[in-house]
Amino acid sequence: METISNYLETMFKTLPQTAEILRMKEELLLNMEEKYQELKLQGCTENEAVGKVISEFGNIDELLKEMDVNFSEDNTQAEYPEYAEYPEEDSYGDMPTLTYDDAEEYVSRMRTNNALASVGVALILFGVSALIFLSELLGRAFLAWLPEGIRDNAPIICFFLFLVPAIGLFVFSDYGMEKHKYIQKRHFRMDKQTRDEVHQMYQYYQQMAQLFTVVGVVLCVLSPVPVIAGDMFGDSGSTYGVCILLIIIAIAVAFFINGESGKDACKKLLKKSKKHK
Repeated sequence: METISNYLETMFKTLPQTAEILRMKEELLLNMEEKYQELKLQGCTENEAVGKVISEFGNIDELLKEMDVNFSEDNTQAEYPEYAEYPEEDSYGDMPTLTYDDAEEYVSRMRTNNALASVGVALILFGVSALIFLSELLGRAFLAWLPEGIRDNAPIICFFLFLVPAIGLFVFSDYGMEKHKYIQKRHFRMDKQTRDEVHQMYQYYQQMAQLFTVVGVVLCVLSPVPVIAGDMFGDSGSTYGVCILLIIIAIAVAFFINGESGKDACKKLLKKSKKHK
């Protein structure tokens, strides 16, 4: 990781240190770090991952052209880079200044919303699992004494008992985001110290995302085991195995969603903000 950071510093050393260039460097560092972590998860060694990242992102001329960087934005900043890092007024107009507390609150809100959404997804999968389980169970001969209406409708009723709160969680997951609308639109400014602190927070959640992704993948790989094992006991066993599979998948999805939420929120904060018009 330090090799990538040092390489990036060398790439940008000869460029004018305008706010636009510095924001581009920050975005590029985030993308390179994310690609590096992906390659590591795929089994690449550190040297292989660094080499592939540098070969993919290493052409500075193409990157400047793709990102449409304008060198004439502020000649004073190019001449006096010490004033260029994170301008406080002219380049941002009357945009609100984002403090670290604001950033932390935004990340926390996003993580909470994603957690609610993941529970909603899990409830739907639990509901499908319950529907399959009850349909199989109520079709057994030893429960034939139950009224036909109960045997036919109980699984569907059970499914809706899971579905209704799931929909409520999806709706409620957007609650509280109105005050962060300016962040969603990237209409804010951030000083260097806050950006550094947010970047540290990003690195922490990036590690968490890796761990959660590994757990989620392991659960997905293991999820067919109950079906295979249940098949040894006949059709009913495989049906119950499908119910367990859905529960395992629901847990895996929760790990995937919650693992990425903090990292994605930090990445949005560190992305280039729109200029105020």
